[in-house]
Amino acid sequence: MDISSPDKTDSPRVRQLEPWWRPSHALYISAGAAVAAVGVALQADVLRRGVQGAGDTPRYIDGAAQMLNGDLLHGTQWLYGGYIAFVAAITGLGLGLQGVVVAQILLLLVAALALADLARRLSGPVASLAAAFLWLTTVDFTRYLGWQTYILTEAVYASAVVIVLWSLHRALEDRGPWNIAAAASLGMAASLRPNGWLLFPVVAAYLTATRWRSVWGWILAAALFGLTVAGAELVPGGQTVRGDTAQQLAEGRVFYGPWQLRMPDRQPEQGVVGYITSHPLPVARLVVARMAAEAAHIRPGYSDRRNLVFGVWAGTIWLLALPGMWFWRDTSFTWLAVGVIAAQFGLVAVTFADIEGRFLIHVVGPIALCGGLAVGRLAGERQPPSHSQYLSAGRRDDPSRP
Repeated sequence: MDISSPDKTDSPRVRQLEPWWRPSHALYISAGAAVAAVGVALQADVLRRGVQGAGDTPRYIDGAAQMLNGDLLHGTQWLYGGYIAFVAAITGLGLGLQGVVVAQILLLLVAALALADLARRLSGPVASLAAAFLWLTTVDFTRYLGWQTYILTEAVYASAVVIVLWSLHRALEDRGPWNIAAAASLGMAASLRPNGWLLFPVVAAYLTATRWRSVWGWILAAALFGLTVAGAELVPGGQTVRGDTAQQLAEGRVFYGPWQLRMPDRQPEQGVVGYITSHPLPVARLVVARMAAEAAHIRPGYSDRRNLVFGVWAGTIWLLALPGMWFWRDTSFTWLAVGVIAAQFGLVAVTFADIEGRFLIHVVGPIALCGGLAVGRLAGERQPPSHSQYLSAGRRDDPSRP
């Protein structure tokens, strides 16, 4: 019997004898275990900081107490209803604020798994490991800052953005119950903080451009845009948060606080559109300064050592993410990740950069995803055919279409 003949070696019985434990599998599994160990070690170190508070912390603690007492939220608390409910659910179980911190750390690790799976589906194991590593080693999630130890929305919202992207990709690929999971994750992420409402128009624009080429598609897109308007105009406290954008421009406010640029005076009763059209170049300079300050992740009040650490981290992740966006520009899902990042920086452009760099952390998930994809491409990975690969749902080479 000649077992080397094609009809024999291709039989299921012979294929069962082939070892699955090849060097490549061993290498990837070992690397994955190493990344997981790094992540767990970093989070264990951060956990030693204990529970941290900041200026907005009383809003969430008081709101959680109101919920547990059966009282309604008030004012700007409505804009953070999802996070207040998160705090209320954990403290209501008797776990206290320490339980909230532990839950935020666990959610951070779950997001790492989701990000790794998303990068694997878009590219392969190298991109998966790189994206998870970039996420877990984000400087703000280490002992230098440790947002996950604060009773604030930052770590939970950053994790929620990752879960939205992952569940939406699964919905596009597998449909069925994943459609419900994607919608639920989107709604929960939007409820965590005001800028979460930006996810609705970004997702609507993406699905309209790639999947919803029908009347019902346009109706669904309009509904998502309507939810965004409702969040900005109708939710109690929404108008309080927005403030006077024209005055912020005239003040040259780069951060919410110090470091302002010199700007032309604003005329009485001059609105934001009038001010921009009257002084386009100074406004453009201010907008660039705001976005650059947020992207650089260094601050005037930080020590030289801290600015060096944060600056090196930001420079590294952007040097990976930007090529990743270019390498994978033919994959439509990359544009969804870019859209989430762009929407966040658009908000910074029209308002201000955060003095503690929190706005960048809100979208560090999609940035890490693009960085991981860049590493995967450099390792020779190519995107596999999938429902979300193609920029246009009408392209003839989409394998999901006849």
